Formats: sequence, structure tokens, C-alpha cells
Amino acid sequence: MEVGVWRRTGFGCDRQFGQTAHTFGATIIDPFHTLNLTGGLLSTGDLSISGTFNFTGGTLAITGASGLTIGSGGRLAPRLPLQAGRNLNVSVTTTVASGAVMAVDSGAGFSAGTLSVNGGGEFDLNGGAATTNVITMPTLV
Repeated sequence: MEVGVWRRTGFGCDRQFGQTAHTFGATIIDPFHTLNLTGGLLSTGDLSISGTFNFTGGTLAITGASGLTIGSGGRLAPRLPLQAGRNLNVSVTTTVASGAVMAVDSGAGFSAGTLSVNGGGEFDLNGGAATTNVITMPTLV
């Protein structure tokens, strides 16, 4: 799925999801375009963000082998706050890079095959109703 320039005609488009969208390939957000996830489910093999991704509700599922990196070299900003009503499911590995912060607030959910927090990175569970399900978590540095 591509949010942005439609290569054949040059027209741009923006998308807003509140239901269910599955793609096995990459979801690409071109510069100057926006994808809003306000509810429902967006399941994608990979997420490439050159424009704007607003994640205000629902579930984001990353299913591709490259997993998800938060911070330096990653697709999401150096700080990823998962607030109430948002869920992030990563089939393979979620990496929190050095200098990055991932926070799961009360009422939010996070799951991953592996959670890797690099030295200088931070993973926080905030509040009594924050939930995390991780299969493997290597030694923290």
C-alpha cells in the first residue's frame, strides 16, 4: 500500500483507517502525505515513513522479517508513546535504539517475538493496565 504519489498519474492521496487493512508488502508513506490510524487494524509487512504517520487508536501489526526499530535508523521517532486505545504487535523483533524511548501506557498493549533494548535505549511500562507480551528478551546492556 502506498500513501502518496500515484506513480502513473502524479496525483497524491491521503488515507485514514478506522477499520481493517492487511498488506503483506510494505506500507509506504510518501513525503508530504499522511496516514492516520484512528482505530481498527493496519497489518503490514513493513512500514516506510517519509511523510506523516498519526497513530491515535487501534492496532498496528508489523509482520515482516525486518521487524520494527524505534529511534536511530528506525521508522518511528526516537520516542514512541503507546497511549490508551493503541496496540502494537510486531511478529519478529522490536528494537529500541540507543537514545530512543518506547513507553506503553495504561490501557495500551504491545507484543513482539523479541524485544531488544540497546544500551542507552529505554522501555517503560506506565500504569497498572499496560500490557506487554514478549517471547524473547535478550540481556539488557
